[in-house]
Amino acid sequence: MGPHPDCANPPEDCRISVVNSAATAQSWTPIYDGNGMLVNSDPNMLVTELHCTTCERTWYETNQGGIIERSDTRPDLPQPPDMMPTEGGV
Repeated sequence: MGPHPDCANPPEDCRISVVNSAATAQSWTPIYDGNGMLVNSDPNMLVTELHCTTCERTWYETNQGGIIERSDTRPDLPQPPDMMPTEGGV
């Protein structure tokens, strides 16, 4: 978590609060190589809504597989596949 990228204030002056967060909960089986290194990243996504009371900005951080992206608009979480059987199906 860090200050808003466009904030003109020094980072030490920022006061950032977590407003909300949501995560996917996909089943995932980690796979390791012979040296114990993870070879497939966690597919789950964590979206955190942040607000700075210093500059009054709100933004979102998305973390998926350790890659963090920031956005001023709320990203959509992936939706699980429809688990209901189709009409006439089992």
